[in-house]
Amino acid sequence: MLRFSFFVLLFVSLAAFGQSTARKPGAHLPAAAPQSIPPQVAEAEAAIVKSDWKAAEARLNPWLAAHPSDARALFDAGYVADAQNRLDDAVALYRRAVEANPQSFEAHVELGLLLARLNKLSDARIELAAASELDPGEAGAVAKARSVMGATNSPDAALGTLRREFGTNNRYNVTHGSDSPASAEREIQFFFKPDELFAFGKDDWKL
Repeated sequence: MLRFSFFVLLFVSLAAFGQSTARKPGAHLPAAAPQSIPPQVAEAEAAIVKSDWKAAEARLNPWLAAHPSDARALFDAGYVADAQNRLDDAVALYRRAVEANPQSFEAHVELGLLLARLNKLSDARIELAAASELDPGEAGAVAKARSVMGATNSPDAALGTLRREFGTNNRYNVTHGSDSPASAEREIQFFFKPDELFAFGKDDWKL
């Protein structure tokens, strides 16, 4: 139930703010051991950190031509397209990244956030729900949700997070996420009545 409640709060935020502004570019890149990243992809990601989209594409395009199922490179290419407001290309690349690696939390989340911005909320819900199932532990779910939201004070939050994109300060910061399961048990009562809480299993999303 805790994981479902975190997801509800996150999705309500997306529904309310999905169209309000374009996402600013950031460095929300998938985690991996440095030695496991091909040099071309590592160079592309270094360019992404600098917001040098053309340089990133110059590394990614030939790599993907030779390695069309590289999930990390597909995610990076989607990120670059998204940052340049080529949203249809970004959606297609994120979807390919998800197909190449269905266990990619980052690809599901970025695709879900983009679909929400395009007001395709039903499709966004599917991707965010899929992301919510990838981390098996409650503590991990908390960390993942909070990483998507960003720091409490919006100006201090990382680029690309909900609070940096849509919040203004420490008080008006768009969304709330508890810092632990124990806090969630208490804070959920602020948002929901007892008869509004339900326990959902993995298969219950398949409506």
